[in-house]
Amino acid sequence: MVAESDGRWVRGRPGACEIGAIMTHAGELGSMDEALVAYNAGLMDGAAGCRDAQIAEDPEWGADYRIGLLDGRIAAFQLRAEIRRLLAGEG
Repeated sequence: MVAESDGRWVRGRPGACEIGAIMTHAGELGSMDEALVAYNAGLMDGAAGCRDAQIAEDPEWGADYRIGLLDGRIAAFQLRAEIRRLLAGEG
């Protein structure tokens, strides 16, 4: 899939779209809402196994995005481990 970019974010993935919405409407959301959206974007990207370096390096939302990214990767790993365990007949 080829994604479009307007120089601030990449269209094509749910996480990037949410961050783009924050950047477009900066100041309309509270800082906690912005942090939660950035975290959720990272969570979805982490579960999907992709990372947006541009968002991750953003000074305002990067830290929340990276934490969500890590949590998403951990959740995906745990899901795969559980599926392997079930398919092996251990559960």
